[in-house]
Amino acid sequence: MPCLNVYSDVMSTDVFERLDRGIDRVREEINEAIDASQQLSEELRTTVEESLEELDDRLETIRSQTEEQLDAAVADSQESGEEVRQEANDALDDLEDTVATLRERVEQMGEEARQDSIEAIDTLQAELDDLRERVNE
Repeated sequence: MPCLNVYSDVMSTDVFERLDRGIDRVREEINEAIDASQQLSEELRTTVEESLEELDDRLETIRSQTEEQLDAAVADSQESGEEVRQEANDALDDLEDTVATLRERVEQMGEEARQDSIEAIDTLQAELDDLRERVNE
């Protein structure tokens, strides 16, 4: 039986060597896969960082353009608003002149008609004053 023990020892050594070689191959493949994964991960991280930087640049450009457009719109609006306010004040001045002329003519009327007309004119004048305040706000 000593022969069987020798054969058994050689066979078990051969099996273990094969297992070791197989494990080494698996280990190499795993290490290669890890290396590839790390490289892919690094490439992905770089791509994401570049995309974020590009997005940040685009947002900054949009913000800057929007600010410029809003500033221009506000300036135009203020100029237009001032023009409209001046036109409204001019129209109110004309109406007040008309009310003053009407008041002078009413004073030449009879007492009862004059009193009714003065009340109506005073109401109109109060409405014009209120309107002028709202225009100038």
